[in-house]
Formats: sequence, structure tokens, C-alpha cells
Amino acid sequence: MPRARLAAALLSLLAAAAQADELGHAAFTGQLAAARPACHRCHMRDGRGGTEGGAPDLVAAAAGHDAASLRRALVEGIGADGRPLSRLMPRYPGLDDRMAADLLAYLGDLPIRDRLGVEPALVRLGVAADSAYALALQAALDRTAPRLFGRRPQVVAVEAPGTPQVLAVVGLRAPLQPWTDAGVPVLFPRQTLRGTEDASITRGLSAAAEDIGDAIMADARRAGFAGVEPRGEVDPAIAAVLRPPASGPAALVLGRNADSPPPPARLYALPGAQTERRDAIRVVPGGPLLDRMMARHIPAHTAHAEIAAEIIAAALRAAGRDLTRTRFLAAMTAADMTALGLDYRRAPLTGTREVGLRTH
Repeated sequence: MPRARLAAALLSLLAAAAQADELGHAAFTGQLAAARPACHRCHMRDGRGGTEGGAPDLVAAAAGHDAASLRRALVEGIGADGRPLSRLMPRYPGLDDRMAADLLAYLGDLPIRDRLGVEPALVRLGVAADSAYALALQAALDRTAPRLFGRRPQVVAVEAPGTPQVLAVVGLRAPLQPWTDAGVPVLFPRQTLRGTEDASITRGLSAAAEDIGDAIMADARRAGFAGVEPRGEVDPAIAAVLRPPASGPAALVLGRNADSPPPPARLYALPGAQTERRDAIRVVPGGPLLDRMMARHIPAHTAHAEIAAEIIAAALRAAGRDLTRTRFLAAMTAADMTALGLDYRRAPLTGTREVGLRTH
């Protein structure tokens, strides 16, 4: 076979393998409509089980299946040995032969995927498009965790989700979903989380937008505004109640133009918002970042990197020598973070749901 044809054939095989891996991942994580609810909700991200109803180890179970028997198990609830499976397990009638085959292959590779970024002498953490933050994070990790279980935490640049060889990506400013959809854990993005992100693969450092919205609406109601309802979404901008109580139900309007007429009766300024009104109520999401910046008089990116490094170091120590992405995130949830004002057991996504409201 000529070299050009051989190369084309190899590329075709590699592309087909990559597509099968993507489809298997999409099935396992519930990104395919026919594969919802997602397997990892009960069986964990590593497929090893142990959450809802004592879910079994899918990786081990898959070894006893071929594609046809796996499809029968998922569609009809019949195990490889012919016995009925637990009624607690969802059934997936829309799962076809191709999906079952790709899912089976994915389960076989899952232990390798769960160890991405972990090597005998290194554990790699990714930072996307931010060299200053990457340098600050590496310096902080060198101080807090120079070497754990023979591994040095190493910060590397990552450009796109795909399947980067990192344990997790840290301090993202870009949208999270492309990374989490690819199965890459996202730690401490430098933006307000919505509150609906998947806590099995995401960790934040401050209260989410849902908590901020709840705090604003509760405060407005205490101030006498009736029927407060949100319009739009909380973002790093301005939130304003535009109608006083006497005029009926109030509307909580969220946007960047709260200073323009008509003037709001009560104004809430979210983090990063700019307003000249001295009566604005400053919204301060709970979390350690602001306290660290004020106590140390250091830039936000440096404070963020220091806190991230402290949490990562604690999780790496707790996860132990047999390090995987799943064990790392579970260790982070279980670790005592009270010194930082965080508790991922009570607030798995953000570590805190506290929101402060401050007046001048």
C-alpha cells in the first residue's frame, strides 16, 4: 500500500476511535438524551460506584459484557448472567447498539482517563491563557506542596478542552461547559458560578449567582417590597428593585444600566459593578478571596492562586498515593477547609452559600 494511502487509512482509524471515545463519554455522562440520567450520578466519575443505593462498580461489571449484553442490561435490566438487575437502576430504551458498543469501550478506558495528569514524579494542573496566574499558582504550590507522595505539582498551559493530560484546570475565565463536557475537572473559576453546574466535576470559591439572587430578594422583602421576582440573571453588574412597595409588586431587574432613569428605589451593586450612587447596597459573596486580598494587600490573581494552592495541597494529601481525578475531588469535599471559611460537604459546588450585604 502506498504511504499516502496508508497514512490516510491510519488517520481514518484514529478519527473513528476518537469519535467512539467521544460518544462513549457522552453516553456515560448523560450528554446523549438516550443516556439520561447519567451513569456517573450513581456510579461516580470513575465508574466505581458506591453512591445512590450502593451502586455497583461499572468498570468491573463491564468486563463480563459484550456490547449486546450491555445493551440488554441497560434497556431491559437483565444482567450478563440472565438475572434481573436492581429496580433502582434506570432503564435506557433509546440506547442503540452503537451507543452500547461505544459505552463498553469507554468503560474499559475509564481507569486511564481518571488518571490523566498523574505521573510517578509529577501531577499536572492546567491553566488556560493566563501566564501571570500560572506563575502565581506554581509559586504558591511550590510553597504549600513542593512534593507529595513523590510527585511535584506542575502548572502547565492548556489551550482547549479535548482530553488534556492534566488532573484539573484551575482558575478559568472562559466558559466552563466545554471543559466539563470533556470530563476535565474545573477548579475555582474566576467568575461567579450560576449554581447549576455539576458539582461532581466543578469547585468554586464563593457563593453562586443563585445564592446571590436569593439574598437580594430576601433583603428586598424584609425592606417591605412585595412580590419581588427576578428578571434575567445575576451577573457581575447591577441589580435594582425599580418599584417601591406602595406601587405594588416589585420587579428585581438585573442589568448594567441601573444608574439611568428611572432611578431604582433600592439598588444592589454586585461584585465588579460600577455605580455612582452612594446608597447602593454592596453584595459580597461569601468566600476567602476578598479577606485574603484585604489582609495581605495583594492583587486578586495572587490571592486567588494562594487559596487555590492551599485547597489543592490539602486535597492531594488526603487523596493519597493512589491519585485519580475522582479521588482528588472526593478528598477535596471531605477535607477540613474551615480555616478558609469553606465547607464542600455542606456546599459541594462552591464551599459556601453565604452572601453579605453592606451599606456605606
